[in-house]
Amino acid sequence: MHSEEIIAGIAMILGLGMLAQWLAHRLHVPSILLLLAAGLIAGPGIGILDPTELFGELLFPIVSISVAIILYEGGLDLNIRELRAIGPAFLRLITVGALVTWAVTTLAAHFILGLNYEISILLGAILIVSGPTVVIPLLLHIRPARRVSNLLKWEGILIDPIGAILAVIVLQAILSGDLGDGSFQWSATLSVFETFLIGGVIGGAGGLAVMYALKNYLLPDLYQNMLSLAVVVGIFAASNSVRAESGLFAVIVMGLVLANQPYVSVRRIIDFKENLRVVIISSLFIVLAARLERSEIREVLTIQSILFLLALILVARPLATLLSTYGSPLSWQDRVFIGWMAPRGIVAAAVASIFGLALASEGMGGGSQLTAYAFLTIIGTVLIYGLTAPYLAKRLGLVSTGPSGVLILGAHPLAQELGLALLEEGFPTLLIDSNRTNIQGARLAGLKTHYGNVLSEDTIEDLDLSGIDKFIAMTPNDEINALAAVRMSELFEERNIFQVAPQGATTSPGLSASPARHLRGRILGNPGTSLAEINRRLRAGATIKRTVLTERFDFEQFQGLYDNALPLFVISGSHVLRPVASDQQRPIVPGDRLISLVEDEGVRVRTAVQVSPDRVLTTDEMEAAGLIASFCEWQVDVSSGRRPQRREGAREPAGVED
Repeated sequence: MHSEEIIAGIAMILGLGMLAQWLAHRLHVPSILLLLAAGLIAGPGIGILDPTELFGELLFPIVSISVAIILYEGGLDLNIRELRAIGPAFLRLITVGALVTWAVTTLAAHFILGLNYEISILLGAILIVSGPTVVIPLLLHIRPARRVSNLLKWEGILIDPIGAILAVIVLQAILSGDLGDGSFQWSATLSVFETFLIGGVIGGAGGLAVMYALKNYLLPDLYQNMLSLAVVVGIFAASNSVRAESGLFAVIVMGLVLANQPYVSVRRIIDFKENLRVVIISSLFIVLAARLERSEIREVLTIQSILFLLALILVARPLATLLSTYGSPLSWQDRVFIGWMAPRGIVAAAVASIFGLALASEGMGGGSQLTAYAFLTIIGTVLIYGLTAPYLAKRLGLVSTGPSGVLILGAHPLAQELGLALLEEGFPTLLIDSNRTNIQGARLAGLKTHYGNVLSEDTIEDLDLSGIDKFIAMTPNDEINALAAVRMSELFEERNIFQVAPQGATTSPGLSASPARHLRGRILGNPGTSLAEINRRLRAGATIKRTVLTERFDFEQFQGLYDNALPLFVISGSHVLRPVASDQQRPIVPGDRLISLVEDEGVRVRTAVQVSPDRVLTTDEMEAAGLIASFCEWQVDVSSGRRPQRREGAREPAGVED
């Protein structure tokens, strides 16, 4: 192919990946589904993408390195502390569960698909894997309870090298003719042990080397990501050269070592790898799906293949989960969900493709079937689990079914008032503070709280964020607010991270006291309204008010009524919470509900009475007309339509009707 054609092909892969990810986000469906669909349409569908012709012999080395980077990023996401709650069940899932899955898949492949025993055993070993390329995106989409999420994450990451290593051993036994030998079981066990030992030692050494370089500042910060990437690829290649397929386990161990050492921060590396993972996963799914031939797809689209898929979903996974979690503290709801979550991903596709070529090069049949059935399993499991798991998690009570809520940093009186207002509107609210007095006051008010330092790693791990997708920093310390906003970017999307305006902030460029945009959250409310200014208003008698806007009483009239009000939240007619941000003024329309800070000066409240559909009579106009003498004693809520409540000692103004 000409270089222009290669560039166009790569651009197509990246463009399709970005489009699929964006559509998945807009449609609220797992991105893997649309990535597979894009690859199938571009490849065997309309034939505009041929990865084999595009990359040639570089295709599978690129795939192997990409998988290694993905697993390394998965290792960076593993926290040893999580094993305290999931340890026994996790160990049984990757041992007993893996063997059960292997056995059931092998039997189903032989008796349902009609494959010979050798190919059936090999396919069973390949389909042990699940993998972070599918499991983690699905977990991020579903957001189940933490204990379930941690267990599935650990299993998905560690099961990949186990399945790949077993598949390599089976392939070598098939090619050498030793698969039927009685000594195969012993040699397989010994090979697995040696592979994990070699991969663990080399991967651990790589992690320690990177840690040493970072701890002693041997490289500028600019080169940390490059160092990490180079060492990952080097460790993967070195480990594989010593023992085939040990590189996958080596890169996981390297990530695990770096993630759990206490000496240096690897946040910059983790952020880089997370961004790289999205690009790699998007590209790999499209490339490997586009490799399929129409004839292979037609060959496996049979009743037998559907029955095979159902055997994996309805027999293999539930049985493996039942035996692995028996006697564990997991609830029956946890077990049901875990038993319904075993999608296959990139590692299964890559290993099946490579092994199919290896069998074909040796003149053995079954290689094309191996690849086709592996992809059928990937597509089928991703489709079934991706579409049904979110619904199942809600039915089992493992995710919040209510509207998305807010985590507020600070439990002072203002945060308590906001929390109560949000809670009364049905939005989950969690207040976090390191001040025990504030925490006690919030608890007495009936709010859910967490005592701790938001910048502490332990605090982040202990937070229960079920049903919460927004963060607002409201402490009196502007630096803490900014640091917390940056810290929470690990848990929340940037558009959902807010903080109160810094003290002395101004809208004038060059004079702003606000930190750079990437070092803080979005400003809640007006850019010049700091927490000190809000507290000043509270001391002057301002209150948190909820107001329903109507066609007769819209936002413009609300502003005219309360000319110094500070809108903080908008609740749409479809009950979606939207914090009011200074950097994006979205229209506030009738049907919305406002949560705002409204001043009550105690001497003159700018109040209005609706006297006709298009006529609002203000306090000034009523006084000028002599209708009232001291209307300041009244609080009129026009939006509620309720009769105003008379304050103690006040007289009812003459001539004013409901």
